[in-house]
Amino acid sequence: MSAGCASWHVTDNDVMKPDRISGYRIEKSFDQAALRALIPDAELVTETLEVAPDVRLGGLRITQPQAVATVLYFPGGGDHIDHAVRSMARLVANCPVNLVMFDYRGFGRSNGEHSAATLKSDSLKIYDHYRQQTQGHLFVHGYSMGSFMTAYLAQQRQPQAIILQATASSMQAAMQQRLPGWVQTLMEFRLSEGMAALDNVAAVSQYPHPALVIAGSADTQTPENLGRRVFDALPSAHKQWISVPGGTHTNLLQSTPVKTAYCDFIRLHAQPPEGNRQP
Repeated sequence: MSAGCASWHVTDNDVMKPDRISGYRIEKSFDQAALRALIPDAELVTETLEVAPDVRLGGLRITQPQAVATVLYFPGGGDHIDHAVRSMARLVANCPVNLVMFDYRGFGRSNGEHSAATLKSDSLKIYDHYRQQTQGHLFVHGYSMGSFMTAYLAQQRQPQAIILQATASSMQAAMQQRLPGWVQTLMEFRLSEGMAALDNVAAVSQYPHPALVIAGSADTQTPENLGRRVFDALPSAHKQWISVPGGTHTNLLQSTPVKTAYCDFIRLHAQPPEGNRQP
């Protein structure tokens, strides 16, 4: 300690540990029977999207007969869609929306190696593909790490509406939150250049469309004050902030008020402009 602070270089794999490092294996893939137990009249489609030579992302698409919009969902950094799809299906069970999600490179159904650069480029390719394939409204929802992809799309593609769940002002701020103060006193940590460049405040600062930001008062990984910075940076006149009392990083979508607000947000912003509505 008398020699000064140690230095820790945080790689992309330190931020998101792929399956080859974590050892994760899918115990049972989510299937039509599992979906029908949650949403009886919904259909499940397995998706594949080639994003680079020999790199294919695996995804899932849920369709509902009364859907008025499609939500493109980006999961958290350590999540796998075969797990995440269950909570998302419960969320939209009474919501008129279709749902699309993909595993990141090196996770679950997707091969390849992820990096901050490929996360960005893949998010653009996924969005562009489904914007072309989707008739009608396409919203983007990102959870935790996925909120950085959603904010990036807000900057690069200006989607119709965005939903940010358990978000943070920057990757630097989110990573600092994970380290106890005494560790930060003794150790200097440096993010990879790509991860250090992820800045949600900057990314959403020119986004004028509807936005819903969901935070938890008991979230210790991305505290709500970090999410509030993102919300305050949004210039939209149609933005909504939800703070879940006692909400943690992982249980925000279980809240009944959140479920109600989520579906209300989709219904409201899937309506045609006032001048185009039928009498």
